[in-house]
Amino acid sequence: MVRSLLKLGDVDPGFEPQGSIAALVDLDGQRYDSDEKIRLYYQQVLERLENVPGVTSVGASSALPMDPMGINYDLPYRLVGQEDLATHELPSADFRVVSPGYFESMRIPIIRGRAFTEHDAHDAPFVLLVNQSMADLVWPDADPIAQRLETPSVDWTWFEVVGVVGDTRYYGLGSQSRPEIYVVHAQVPRNYMSIAIRTVGDPAALTATIRREVLAHDRAQPAHTVVPMEDLVADSIAAERFYALVLAVFAVVALVLSAVGVYGVLSYWVNQRMHEIGIRIALGADRTSVVTFVVRRGMGLALLGAGVGLVGAFGATRVLDSVLFNVEATDPITFLGVAGLLLLTALLACWLPAYRASRMDPVGALRE
Repeated sequence: MVRSLLKLGDVDPGFEPQGSIAALVDLDGQRYDSDEKIRLYYQQVLERLENVPGVTSVGASSALPMDPMGINYDLPYRLVGQEDLATHELPSADFRVVSPGYFESMRIPIIRGRAFTEHDAHDAPFVLLVNQSMADLVWPDADPIAQRLETPSVDWTWFEVVGVVGDTRYYGLGSQSRPEIYVVHAQVPRNYMSIAIRTVGDPAALTATIRREVLAHDRAQPAHTVVPMEDLVADSIAAERFYALVLAVFAVVALVLSAVGVYGVLSYWVNQRMHEIGIRIALGADRTSVVTFVVRRGMGLALLGAGVGLVGAFGATRVLDSVLFNVEATDPITFLGVAGLLLLTALLACWLPAYRASRMDPVGALRE
């Protein structure tokens, strides 16, 4: 579990959480009751935040990666030639509404084509971006740029693909990337958006400033949540971290008890042979050979026990398969490490009392 958690922490999420902070804004539907009002609000707020000292770029999305407060949903899409298919027969993809500057703020790479710009306005041709997973799935042998598809986001309007972006792990570090469609906010406005802000300093230091700037634009419309993106990433593996901690504590206790038990039993077994060791030395046996003999007998028992334990563990640890990430339930490093620790404990338990006994006077060993 510890190795699994370490591997999970090394996963590339597909974006750069360091140096960015997110602010959630949910517009009042009664006050912002038209697409034009919603578009204008986010355009002005993003411009306002972009002028804050220390901010390098600003963008917004209907759902940020690993953000439990975002609106995550998928929509069916129809490709050219699929006009006769019913809605329930169509493939689907995760649907995100983003603003220009979002991919720059999140450091999500543009692999092919271009990102959204201010020219992608509500009265311009409808465009979208797809992630690499969707490009590979839908157009494996063709260039996705300039391909067309339609979605029900705007009454089954046809969109043109203008770019391909890198995959991100939206549902946590342990999740796999899914096909995703990105449309621009100016063409498909949403009142519920999370603003991503990239800074040159400590993002947390701008929390109060961001709240103040959002309120300054509309006193009745606050930013409900402001949180560094690194915290969102850390929270996304909170359950895995808890499981690893709890199981690690129990495992360490079990390992200590095992080591203490092995040491106690084997050292007691060696001490019980004290008279035999004394007799062997009195009859002229070499002290080193006596120690070697005792250690060999004790380690034979320890190796037998380790073998039985490894066989049992090989079957029992398979129940952990569902909670491990990039680590097999029969992970050889873990198996060999634990078995090696117990065998080292057994070696010390045999060698220390045997060595002490071999240094004693034979008469004293016989009298003890």
